[in-house]
Amino acid sequence: MACISYFGKLYTKNMSNTTFLMDYFPEDSPIMQFSGRDNVAIINGEHWKSQRKIMNPAFHRSMPVGVFGSLMPSVFELIEQTQNSGEGYISASKLTRRLTLDALGKAAFDFDFFALKDENSVWVTTYNQVLESFLEVIPTFVPAVDYVYRFFSRQRRERYNATFKLISLLDDLADKKRVELQQKPDLDNKAQNEKDLLTLMLEAEIRGEGSWTKEELRHNMAIFFLAGHDTTSNSLAFCLYYLAINQDVQTKAREEVLSVLGNDMEDVFPTLEDCKKFPYLDMCIKEGLRLQPPANEITPRLTPKDTDLDLGGIVIPRGSMVNVDIQALHYNPNLWHEPEKFIPERFAENGEHSLHEGVTYAPFSSGGRVCLGINFSMAEQRVVLSMLLKKYEWKLPSNSIHREGIVMGQTFNLAPESLTIQFNNRY
Repeated sequence: MACISYFGKLYTKNMSNTTFLMDYFPEDSPIMQFSGRDNVAIINGEHWKSQRKIMNPAFHRSMPVGVFGSLMPSVFELIEQTQNSGEGYISASKLTRRLTLDALGKAAFDFDFFALKDENSVWVTTYNQVLESFLEVIPTFVPAVDYVYRFFSRQRRERYNATFKLISLLDDLADKKRVELQQKPDLDNKAQNEKDLLTLMLEAEIRGEGSWTKEELRHNMAIFFLAGHDTTSNSLAFCLYYLAINQDVQTKAREEVLSVLGNDMEDVFPTLEDCKKFPYLDMCIKEGLRLQPPANEITPRLTPKDTDLDLGGIVIPRGSMVNVDIQALHYNPNLWHEPEKFIPERFAENGEHSLHEGVTYAPFSSGGRVCLGINFSMAEQRVVLSMLLKKYEWKLPSNSIHREGIVMGQTFNLAPESLTIQFNNRY
């Protein structure tokens, strides 16, 4: 199901020869310097193929379940601190944002943000300012006046400067890692699946499988941030919610986890092989992603030619902006039985989803442009949720405003800070 969007004369004029809204921003704008228009999420044709050639092996090899598991003791400490403070509950979104930022930093760049140790650490603050910068209305929709806006707004100046501070960090990380690998190719002797993505991509470059310009590498690292942090963070928070309000599902998922990790009263770190033995937990994650997909829509594209959809004469004219409404797809009652309900069994073998034809489920997009980080994200969620299920039972606080359904704080699928969870120790 495609949704054709016409963004008006201004957008059409600026994007007539491109495929993305990035051409709307000046070259020296923070968002252009940060993620550019030459990253793998945007580019097309041979340029896209050359980048995917380097990235595909890296993303298939990187499955750092050890890194994800190593962060969980700090998560447990935060939960216990909340329990000891007398509050008894913790914001799911705040917890998962801190966890996934540390996971992304270590697993993608071999860099520690210390988000779980200190939510106000310098790099956590910097990263949050960058995200806030990209959500500001005036510089986003009227970038030409950003210079004037910065002159009058101290907050805008701080966010603007934070973007270039993070850019400098990404460049430094890449430069340092490249030098290390060139001087000592065997420096990183970790198992392939536990190596960070930056290392794997640079190793591919050193082997002659492709090459990066400094800007291309930075822009792709930036996209890993933007596409890999909030998406997994929100997905985890929402899954915690659905397991909290569906206690029978939580119990069934826990029984599966205990059958793999054991029921001894101690923390167990799942291995890569363990993570392949959680089919029901996978169903829970997938159903959470159906109800709350990481993005409402895919990246918009311009049609290069008149396109007949073969649907009774429906033709999309050349130069039209085309998008896919993922949210509408996932809630289509012609595809999904009782689409508002959380039913993990939809994704069982021979379940409802297996009977569908075509693309009916696309939390990570689909086809050749499917999200590179799909396996990375799923592995992180399996490790986190399995370890939480082993150690805790959880539910919503009795006074939660979300008992009859999630009350969103923003237009996008962002887990609200008011979504709190009450964890109870099993051991």
